[in-house]
This record gives sequence, C-alpha cells and structure tokens, in this order.
Amino acid sequence: MFPPLQDLIPHRETALLLDRVLAHTAEQTSCIAVLEASTPYLVQGEIDVGVALELIAQTAAVHGGLAAKESQRQIAEAGYIVSIPHMKFFGGNFKRGDRLEISVCLQFLEGNLSRYEGRVWCGAEERARGTLLIYAGPINAGKAE
Repeated sequence: MFPPLQDLIPHRETALLLDRVLAHTAEQTSCIAVLEASTPYLVQGEIDVGVALELIAQTAAVHGGLAAKESQRQIAEAGYIVSIPHMKFFGGNFKRGDRLEISVCLQFLEGNLSRYEGRVWCGAEERARGTLLIYAGPINAGKAE
C-alpha cells in the first residue's frame, strides 16, 4: 500500500490530476488517472492530449516523493520542468471515463536535477511519450537571503 498522493507531492485540489500509485521500484513508478466529470480542465467531455505532459511530471514527482520517504529524506517542496528534450503525442484528446496509466523511468539523478522517460497509456494504446528534465527541491533555492 502506498501513502496518499498528497503526502508525496505538493499538488493539491484541481492541480492534482493523478488518482493513485499503481507500482513503484527504485527506477520506475506507475500511477493511474481516471478522467471523471470532476476532472480539472475537462471541457465538453474531453481534455487535450497535451495534459499527458503534466501527468508524466506528476508521476515523476510521485517517484521522487516515494524515493525520499524510503531513504528518510525530506520530500521536495516544489518541482519544475526545466527542459522537455522529447515529447510525442498519439491520437486525439482524452475523453471522460478514460483510465490512464502513466509510467516513468528515472534515467539520471544529480543533486536536485533528474531526467525521466515517461509514457501515458489509455488501455492498450500508447497515447504519449516524453523525456523531462526536472528540478525538485526547496522553493527558494538559489535566491539571495
């Protein structure tokens, strides 16, 4: 059993698009998002396939949160997408009722920077694939005191 998502990532209320953690290892994490009538950004029963980018980023944040808990480190206060070297979308928009499985694989971790390969599946159909470089750490990192 995994902790609630709110204990792992800073996203709350309408910013939280994931429903639960499906699986986790030191290198990979998978989450589920079910698009219901209450899902943020759903318009006339659809949501732009581009939301897959945010789903991958949130799943990467969950991976980081679970890894921090396992090693008894503090969970990052914030995360930012630094770069998207590769992102590809397949098919049209997602629809209300779709059950999406999002998986990420950690490719690189150096200090507060990480690189993840992520995929979004709707049933047996791959709908998005991308690589994200992410900063995760204190909100005020690098600011003058």
